[in-house]
Amino acid sequence: MAEAEGCMLAGLQNSSAGRDGQARGRDRCEQVRAGVKRGRGSGDPSTTRSTALSVDEIVEVGLRLGRRVGFETLSMRVLARELNVSPMATYRYVSNKQALLALLIDAVLCDVEIPPDDGSWKERLRTLHTRNVDAFRDYPGLDQVTFDLPPTSQGWRLMDGYVQILLDAGFPEREAALAFSVIHSYGLGRATMERKLAHGGERLNKLRDHPPLEALRQLDGHRERLQGPSRDFGMDLIIAGLGNMLEATGRSPKY
Repeated sequence: MAEAEGCMLAGLQNSSAGRDGQARGRDRCEQVRAGVKRGRGSGDPSTTRSTALSVDEIVEVGLRLGRRVGFETLSMRVLARELNVSPMATYRYVSNKQALLALLIDAVLCDVEIPPDDGSWKERLRTLHTRNVDAFRDYPGLDQVTFDLPPTSQGWRLMDGYVQILLDAGFPEREAALAFSVIHSYGLGRATMERKLAHGGERLNKLRDHPPLEALRQLDGHRERLQGPSRDFGMDLIIAGLGNMLEATGRSPKY
């Protein structure tokens, strides 16, 4: 938590550099989005490539492969095989697996729009969270990978959006950093839990095999709901708690 707070405070103190990075990220976002939406062939290894490789093609094929084999196990060698090129050819465009994953993450986050400042801070925060979660819905496991990497250009853009909403709500810089670190930690926990629950029944069955304790028995009919719409309960709880903090201090939100 202290490390996250320190990173956030440093980011708040260097907002000018952050804006420059976001502008570059938006430019790259347009290029990546165009490549992802074009789509290409299946990478049949029995054929010979007649076209040059591009970063956009690497992104499109990388996202498709990640959905098939898992983003944690996605490798440069598997990517090269799918692209029908030598492994060294991919390294001319992407330096390593970490850079590949960062490229894929940015491609997925490109379309996440930060809500404008014409609504309440609570609705803006909830909307941004929902859009962020929905962006990863078609790429299971990529959200968890995101937390294992340094922030990407699109990650910084969204982080700036979260923090700006918290500042608009009336939180001082340090409290905005702390609030964001809580939201970040919740996102990591949610991604990890949903990934484990997605592998299903065995884990849920183990939860049913609890000792005959009264409080746990009362939850037996609700465990499956952990995989359903109730996953947003955590974010609702965070927003409600932040609102209570603001009310207790008598601060008025800017928006």
